[in-house]
Amino acid sequence: MLKVLTIPDLHYGSHNKKYLKILLEFGTDWKPDVLIWSGDNMDFDSISFHDRAKPKLLENKRLMKEYEVFNELLDYTEKLFKPDKPIYMYGNHEDRVRRLIESDPQYEGFIEVDKCL
Repeated sequence: MLKVLTIPDLHYGSHNKKYLKILLEFGTDWKPDVLIWSGDNMDFDSISFHDRAKPKLLENKRLMKEYEVFNELLDYTEKLFKPDKPIYMYGNHEDRVRRLIESDPQYEGFIEVDKCL
């Protein structure tokens, strides 16, 4: 039987640490064959349109740093669970990157989710 672990709406960066800990413990015991990151995996606070006019809320938040720490989690889960194939799906928070590129096309080719993960 194929075992699938789905991690929904993690919002990594502003995530619930207890939720993530429980998922990692469960995955370690269950050893999924497939790992599905089902959207809104990262929060993308640094490029949130909601906070654009509030620079104080964006202090010390950088998109590439968000990618860096989430990539560490992806690497960790792949080593921990050893899934046959991780699947990464997009949610509305990942769509923040597309919207940023649409409004500031000079970022195209540099910050897309599929290029940075």
